Amino acid sequence: MGVEEREIERTKGAKRTRDEMSLLGRVAMALAAGDLTADIALDLESARLRAGERLALMELIALARRIRRMVNSLQQAAESIEDVATRVLEGGRQLAAAVSDEAASVDSTVSAITQISASAASIAEAVNALSHLAQTTSTSILEMAASIDEASANSDALASFVEETASSIEEMAASVRNVATATESLAQATDEAERSMRAIDDSTQRVDQAAGEAAALAEEVQRSAEQGSAVVIETAESMRTTRRSVEETAETIAALGAASERIGAITRVIDEIADRTNLLALNARILAAQAGPQGRGFAVVAEEIKELSERTARSTEEINQLIKGVRESVAVAMAQADANRQLADQGLRLAERAARSLNEISRLTAESARAIRQIAEAAGTQAVESRQVTELVAKVRRRAQEIERATSEQAATAQQIGQRATQMALLTGQVQRAMQEQADSSKQVAQAMERLTELIDQIGYAADEQHRGTEDILRAMEVIHESVRNNQASIVQINYTSSLLGYEANSLRAAVKQFRVPTPRRGGHLRYGLQTLIPSLDVLEATTLARADLLSLMLECLVETGKNAEVKPVLAESWRIAANGRVYVFNLRRGVRFHNGRVMTAHDVVYSIQRTLRHSRVGSLIFMNLVGAPEYARGETDELIGARALDDWTVELELTEPLAFFLQTLCRRFAAIVPREEIEEDGGARFARHPIGTGPFRLLSYDAETGRVELERFDLYWRETEPYVDRVTVQYNESGETLIERLKRGELDFVRESSAQRLARLAEDAQWRSGISVGAQLHTQFLAFDAEQPPFNDVRVRRAIAHAIDRERFVRESYGEMAVPAVGPIPPGLIGHDAGWSGIPYDPKLARKLLAEAGYRSGLKVELWRSVAEQSICERAGQFICESLAAIGIEARVRVAEIAEIINAALEGRAQFIEVSWYADYADPDNFTYLLFHSANRHSSVGRMARVPEVDELSERARCTISYAERAQIYARLQRLIAEEALAVFLAHRHMAVVQQPYVEGLELHLVAPAIRPQKIWLARKSSGPA
Repeated sequence: MGVEEREIERTKGAKRTRDEMSLLGRVAMALAAGDLTADIALDLESARLRAGERLALMELIALARRIRRMVNSLQQAAESIEDVATRVLEGGRQLAAAVSDEAASVDSTVSAITQISASAASIAEAVNALSHLAQTTSTSILEMAASIDEASANSDALASFVEETASSIEEMAASVRNVATATESLAQATDEAERSMRAIDDSTQRVDQAAGEAAALAEEVQRSAEQGSAVVIETAESMRTTRRSVEETAETIAALGAASERIGAITRVIDEIADRTNLLALNARILAAQAGPQGRGFAVVAEEIKELSERTARSTEEINQLIKGVRESVAVAMAQADANRQLADQGLRLAERAARSLNEISRLTAESARAIRQIAEAAGTQAVESRQVTELVAKVRRRAQEIERATSEQAATAQQIGQRATQMALLTGQVQRAMQEQADSSKQVAQAMERLTELIDQIGYAADEQHRGTEDILRAMEVIHESVRNNQASIVQINYTSSLLGYEANSLRAAVKQFRVPTPRRGGHLRYGLQTLIPSLDVLEATTLARADLLSLMLECLVETGKNAEVKPVLAESWRIAANGRVYVFNLRRGVRFHNGRVMTAHDVVYSIQRTLRHSRVGSLIFMNLVGAPEYARGETDELIGARALDDWTVELELTEPLAFFLQTLCRRFAAIVPREEIEEDGGARFARHPIGTGPFRLLSYDAETGRVELERFDLYWRETEPYVDRVTVQYNESGETLIERLKRGELDFVRESSAQRLARLAEDAQWRSGISVGAQLHTQFLAFDAEQPPFNDVRVRRAIAHAIDRERFVRESYGEMAVPAVGPIPPGLIGHDAGWSGIPYDPKLARKLLAEAGYRSGLKVELWRSVAEQSICERAGQFICESLAAIGIEARVRVAEIAEIINAALEGRAQFIEVSWYADYADPDNFTYLLFHSANRHSSVGRMARVPEVDELSERARCTISYAERAQIYARLQRLIAEEALAVFLAHRHMAVVQQPYVEGLELHLVAPAIRPQKIWLARKSSGPA
């Protein structure tokens, strides 16, 4: 080559160098000036750059991309800060006004309470006076009641006395009448008596003569009676002799009877001997017959013995008959002797009675003689006195006539007294009844006074308590008053700080505006891939994150989670929550349309909730706390009381109890709002294959065989600026390696990557290094045990495994920068996660000791179940766990299976030791505590874990606690308790990663599913490669 040619080449090279340096310089200068769009239009493939220059330019492009992300984040942060500052400032103003009102209320309350206190003191004094008066009144009433009781008793006595007096008067009247009658009779009798006395006077003389004759006759009768008495005495003595002879005869007969009894006993013995002899003869004959010819002589003897015993029996029978006859004769003789003895006794008694009668006759006869003599003597005297009686009878007749007149007058008076007595008895009865009523009333008054006294005492006690309470309230109100003043000062400070925060946010926004960021570009075709299988598009079965993420492009909920898991409005533009935490009222966004063009209303919200309750086993849990939800889900009623459309744009949801994370659960795809008409047409069969919602994209096709989903932008979407791309293609169920290769070939715009090893290889390539985005996610990886059977029913074995694993080293060797060590179930980003607690320490020595105490000194064998997905993400994790357990004497081997098989095996007790990778369904620690470790869920989540009552109690209490600070304390305690009880061994909280093409913009990672929001992604230039 000549000089000119070399010069030309040198000139061209210098020019090329200036051009290359000019390209690098332009990009560098643009970045230095804050222009973050300089790399967007670059075409590195056509640029003629050396390797070093290309690498430097790629680093600048990566730097520009990172700066763009930072600026976007700062811009979002500035907007969020400004929004928060505005809301805080507005809230501060409202709070200031409320606190001012509160201060005025406090002053009014203090004044009112002071008055109440003074009134309470007055009431206490009045109550004391009233109590004293009540006691005095009660005493008086008791005395009055006693007096009334005494008067009542006296009235009873008076009534009785009146009754007796009336009766006596009646009897007296009757007696008077009887006396009058008797007096009349007496008058008549005196006349007759006078006549009789004259007749008596005549007969007295005849009596005197008869008396003399009777005296002589009596003396003769006395002599005859004495003679008869002597004869009767002799007869009685003869009867006694006869009785003694009868008794001796009876004794002889009785002796004969006893002898016959003894003879009978002897004959019975003889009879028994004969029976036995006869039995022996029979046995002898039998023996003789058995002996044959040798026994014939013995048989003859036996026959004779038999005949002899029979004769003896007959003789005995004859003797018995004779003895029987003797007995009968003896019995007759004894009966006759007994009769004779009775006759003799009777004759003796009659003789003795006759003797006594004759003696009495003799005595009476003597007395009769004496009496007759006395009669004779009296007869003379009677004759004299009879004349005197006759004169007296005449006087009695005259007196009887006078008495008759007096008794007639007395009878009339007695009748009048009887009538007055009857009236008095009636009056006394009335008095008695009145006194009884007064006595009853006095008792009721006394009881009422007792109750009144008790009430007065209670009122006095309550007044004292009220007085003391008002004093306590006054002191408390002073504290409140001071607190209000402090709050007012704090509000002033908050408002000032909010103003500063708003100023800083404006400053930040102004600073961010100094950067020139690219404007989102509409159009293009977004393509991405997933490793997970998506078996269907049925929203009622959206149990996997991949399916939920995909459905989020088509179906929307009332609310959604933001980048940092905050709840943001979607179909509901606002909501309010009642003070009791049970009632939620959602105001719907107007003009939102379904993919079929119909406007969504509150009735669609209620229908969607009802459908989920009735037809989704997992999704129904979201709404099961609504009033009436269990009954509706079981089909017991067609009315869901807890979900009501107040009008077309307002929905009210009422819970049975407060649920602190209810809004977070409404972000799950089970709570998506769907159109009734698209489901009820065929029972939802077509809808399960072709969902229709209000989302930013609508479905074009779903091919389960090829694992491909096609979507297009929904032009009537309510967010006018979204989505940016025209179409989306999702390729799922491919291996991670295949997806990375397709990404490198330009067939995909981004992929979600979980393997730390593949990411490390990509990071070594400068072309892809800047395309890797890593973000936190709500995830926990842990080892779960079957605590219903050995060896894991022993907490010491579970704790031994917890102490055996070095979590720091596990994360470092297995996931690198893609995870952080886990000390408990709650991941960073949620309340309850305590970054200052280091968890269960790594201590192999203690682990071996615990195993020995549990009876496994020589070790044990276990099988660790891992899912296919986890094994493909990181095989080293399973190896590390086995190596760690081997160091403490546990031989473990890994068994790989599909997730569904592992869950079934765990619930059936076949898989005792499993690895679980748990992603949050909703952004609340409840998803990592109650759902996993409450005993009510131990047979429905990840296996048969140990039951700890305190875990149940705390997780239940945390669900219903509204206070953020209180929930944080409960979950912090729950986090430690679950780890210390070794319900599981916690390993890591993994991050997620996305690898994207350089032209993909707007891609952000969220803590909760959907982790990536394709509707916010835009393409800086049209993507290449097959669609």
